[in-house]
Amino acid sequence: MTGLVERWEKLCASSASLRFVDVNLRGVGQVMFQDNPVSGLVFIIAISWGSYAGGMPQVAIGGLIALVAATLAAYWLGVAKDALHAGLYGFNGYLVGLALPTFLAPSPLLWGYVALGGAVSVVAMLLFAAAAETFGPALTAVTPTTSDTVLPDDESGGTMAAVTV
Repeated sequence: MTGLVERWEKLCASSASLRFVDVNLRGVGQVMFQDNPVSGLVFIIAISWGSYAGGMPQVAIGGLIALVAATLAAYWLGVAKDALHAGLYGFNGYLVGLALPTFLAPSPLLWGYVALGGAVSVVAMLLFAAAAETFGPALTAVTPTTSDTVLPDDESGGTMAAVTV
């Protein structure tokens, strides 16, 4: 399997079109924390089969539309290439594209929502990343570190407190 991925990487390095396909496949793979285009392809096949077998092909189609919209938005916004090539900007779009057709009736407006949702998922991820970078220390200041011991406040196992030892 490693040899296959290495050959695929060499092909992608020489072709912008194949790199785009690779980024999209990795985005789907990231749904299950897999930075691997083969995993992404397997997931697309499985989700497509399940949606067609379940009589809802719009779910598979919506996932692909939102995935491509998210990837295009990430390219357009000029996100970090390493994160983009790892598929980190496609997975949320793919999930949005799967969710909307699951709950909304197919219509021309739905497909607009799907594409917009995929693109907005990239912006939302960038905003959350910026917030985590800015407020990260404040968000994690109350979590126990390796030098802390966590003890229950009362005998009933209520709230936890961090005590430095």
